[in-house]
Amino acid sequence: MARPTDAPTRSMNRLTKRTDRRTAIPYNETQKLRSRGSQSGMMSGSFPIKLSMLGRVQHRDIVLRAVAAACKLVRPDPDKAGDAAWNDFRTHVVTAVSEAFNNIVLHSYAGRDDGIVEMNIRTGHNQITVELRDFGDSFDPDKIPKPDLDRLPESGLGMYIIKQLMDVSYRPGKPNVLVLSKRYTPGTSSSSRALATPAKGGTA
Repeated sequence: MARPTDAPTRSMNRLTKRTDRRTAIPYNETQKLRSRGSQSGMMSGSFPIKLSMLGRVQHRDIVLRAVAAACKLVRPDPDKAGDAAWNDFRTHVVTAVSEAFNNIVLHSYAGRDDGIVEMNIRTGHNQITVELRDFGDSFDPDKIPKPDLDRLPESGLGMYIIKQLMDVSYRPGKPNVLVLSKRYTPGTSSSSRALATPAKGGTA
């Protein structure tokens, strides 16, 4: 299936850089927020970031901004410059989620623009999990053949890219549930799992 014409090829790098800006919260204020949560019966520790939107290509940037920002919660010092492992980690997560969202729009909700996509992001120490739910057509990711990378096909690369960059689990049904998870290992570049071919928007 043809890829969407408005899928920018350089959007991932721009999004991850723009989300580096953050508002500093004093340490004492952070402690107050944590204490307030535990005293009021609210969840303390890691809890999911939740988004719900229509499955349309125009909403992909919203998804990627949220994921890129959530990646900063995975390690204590996300602003540290020159960390190849960190750059790889964040780029891989954003790229994989972008491909997954494209697949939902182009295939699960093919020909429709009213399908709902729900996304839950959970972060912990040096790890992130992104769960995507949709109510469209199901598929079996294990039955998708490995693409011929020498020919650089227009479609069929999406799930291959996702599996190369993150750990994947999928449960078909109503909803279909796709779970992507990845660990960040400080000081160790994760480029060994990177693709020789850059990820392109709109692959399947």
